[in-house]
Amino acid sequence: MEQISALQLTAEEKANVQLLRITDGILIGVTNRDDLTGSLILPDTITEIAHHAFESCSGLTRIVIPDSVTKIGDWLFRDCTDLKEVIIGSGISKIGIGAFFDCTHLSTITIPQGITEIGDNAFCNIQSNAQFIVASNAVKKLLKHSDSSIQDEHIIVNRLSGEVFTP
Repeated sequence: MEQISALQLTAEEKANVQLLRITDGILIGVTNRDDLTGSLILPDTITEIAHHAFESCSGLTRIVIPDSVTKIGDWLFRDCTDLKEVIIGSGISKIGIGAFFDCTHLSTITIPQGITEIGDNAFCNIQSNAQFIVASNAVKKLLKHSDSSIQDEHIIVNRLSGEVFTP
């Protein structure tokens, strides 16, 4: 995934980054969940995201998690009801328990090759026609195993390069 410089961020994205509580590379949470609205591209100085860090950030609509992040906590985006798009960087190997639980508008999720585990209820109560863009058949198999309600027609495998893309 291409690294994003601060100059490429919109005014909204820059304002949203200012709301993040980061200590020693760990994103602990946000200072005001109500003020976090629209799109957020996480800085590549973040290496870990704590449990519940974005829980109930109902105005968040899109998030890009950079390759620098290697660990994300459980229930990470629970009740982010306006979240529509998630792009997960290649540094992540596990999607935690309930990570996107009750993200009722989630419609596009990009999952990289390195994912080796998807926790229980990770995608519970999202849009029934949500589209998953995955980097391999192995990730597709993990995804289907994690939630039997996810249908084949909602999973796109990028076989050309193994890199994840957004349509």
